[in-house]
Amino acid sequence: MEPLPPLHISLMVLAFILLFIAVVKAFRKKGAWVKSHRLMAGLSVISALLAFVAMFTFKANVGFPHFSSPHGIMGAVILFLLILMPIAGTLMTKGFQSLRKPHKITGRIILVLVVLALTSGLFSLMQNF
Repeated sequence: MEPLPPLHISLMVLAFILLFIAVVKAFRKKGAWVKSHRLMAGLSVISALLAFVAMFTFKANVGFPHFSSPHGIMGAVILFLLILMPIAGTLMTKGFQSLRKPHKITGRIILVLVVLALTSGLFSLMQNF
């Protein structure tokens, strides 16, 4: 196995852990929770972007099609939503409080989609062994 798929898996697991911590911070709202929520969420987005680049590069190198599986399509949707979330969060701190409810709902949707994507990715991985 080339090094890029394990890198993708590792970075996505890291992204999930960071995202989960960001969600916990938002639910607990203790101390400087916004700052730590923003940091964990931002690091999650960076980790997910790097994981995407790793898999995109791998597929380009071996000639595999991109976004041809439910896992790949779901991953692209999640990545798009993950990129939008810090933008919405930042706008909320700048006075756009109308984004609060959509930000919270989208965050919960992302968490569910991530669990589904992880599950489908694990099933795909198991089929290859």
